Amino acid sequence: MSNAIQKIFLMTFLVTTCLACEKKPAPAPAPSPSPTAAKKLDLAPKPAEGAPFVKVPLGLDTNLNIPADNPLTPEKVELGRLLYFDKRISSDSTISCATCHDPKKGWSDKLPVSTGIHGGTGTRNAPTVVNATYMLLQFWDGRAKNLEEQALGPIVNPVEMGMASHEAMVNNLSKLSGYKPLFAKAFGDEKSPRKESLKPSPPSNAACSAATRATTVTRQERPKP
Repeated sequence: MSNAIQKIFLMTFLVTTCLACEKKPAPAPAPSPSPTAAKKLDLAPKPAEGAPFVKVPLGLDTNLNIPADNPLTPEKVELGRLLYFDKRISSDSTISCATCHDPKKGWSDKLPVSTGIHGGTGTRNAPTVVNATYMLLQFWDGRAKNLEEQALGPIVNPVEMGMASHEAMVNNLSKLSGYKPLFAKAFGDEKSPRKESLKPSPPSNAACSAATRATTVTRQERPKP
């Protein structure tokens, strides 16, 4: 009797072991979602706040810190781009904004220190202006609070553009008839640029800052006119 029980236990163990060793089929993979069902990522540029014509690339803030007294318009940006490359805003017509902030060189000049009128050199290198609209302060020492203030500095710096005064720059631009209709479109005044607009910033500087704000965010370059 005991032998019979032992045989039954042995057979049961062998059968159970064999069943446990059988290869079970792999579970079927989960069905892939159809292309139409999958949610598409929106990678398109977004319109800037207060200036929807400027398309801000993915990952950048749509708030461009546009000041209330210098709203961003397509007319200002276009005028500013022309001024940005125009060397006639320097005292000897050799230096433009793009000389030290060249779009072909990362919006800088790749020099240890920048070169101004008559080959003069400063004491600091020109930082890139890419995304400068997001900076809380301008210049290496932060002495300008925004792009509008920053645009005033180089024009009267004796080793940069070397104008005797901002009024002198305004007088020079007033003699260039091609700019008059562009200033009129941007600022609604046929007499622009005008001396009485020098505080807090002449229209030419307001336009340049507008162009910098829009152009260096979207990386749209314009060759020198």
